[in-house]
Amino acid sequence: TFLGVPVVLQSYTSSVIPIILGVWVMSYVERFFNRIVHESVRNFVTPLLALVIMTPLTLMTLGPAGTWLGDGIANVIGAANDVSPILMGVLIGGLWQLLVIFGIHWGIVPVFIQNLSTNGFDVLKASAFPAVLAQAGAALGVFLRLRDPRQRALVGSTVVAGVFGITEPAIYGVNLPRKRPLAIGCVSGAVGGAVVGGAGVKVFSTGAPGVLTLPIGIEEGNPSNIIWLVTGTVVAFVMAAVLTFFFGLSREDLAKDRAAAAEHA
Repeated sequence: TFLGVPVVLQSYTSSVIPIILGVWVMSYVERFFNRIVHESVRNFVTPLLALVIMTPLTLMTLGPAGTWLGDGIANVIGAANDVSPILMGVLIGGLWQLLVIFGIHWGIVPVFIQNLSTNGFDVLKASAFPAVLAQAGAALGVFLRLRDPRQRALVGSTVVAGVFGITEPAIYGVNLPRKRPLAIGCVSGAVGGAVVGGAGVKVFSTGAPGVLTLPIGIEEGNPSNIIWLVTGTVVAFVMAAVLTFFFGLSREDLAKDRAAAAEHA
């Protein structure tokens, strides 16, 4: 608690929207203090007061709001899993990276941890693997289609990072600005999630989804578990790469790429 107000322990790593909202509100706080604080001390006092006000305010508003919304989504996913594991896989595989962008995926993470501590395994987190690798696949599709060497170098580095579970460069630097690759990545992730969910794949530990953490799906005496996890992840990756290559770039994107390639030739 802070001054009697409950504060939710929250992390905004990888999120964008909560940070934008916090900075937007702080812009008004900063303008207010710039009007009333003397200019001789304004450069020091205004940022200090803005942070003193905005840090607890942000944690006491965006944190609980994101957690409550995440809890609601977790309940929906849990209900979907009760109805059909395939539906659960579609929801997580298709929406996981969007939830990360808005910073509300942390409401679902405790469900993962609770399942692991109670049951020793979790079926929900498994569907996040196709979601993550699908965005890397979409970035690969962009890389293969581009001709501008500078853009190819940039996009290529995001593909490598995405394969190992760090999708922020691919999402914010490649897929989201072009829109279509992000959407294709979500659809491909949903398909891969359906494969993983339908097969009842389990994971037995935590870790950011990526190639290096696929072994958390290894189950002694049940090799099909890791096989289906890898299969669903590969399906999402390849599907996203192929669809993005053929349909992920608009005519405007391709025209800009050709012009840049000619300029840097």
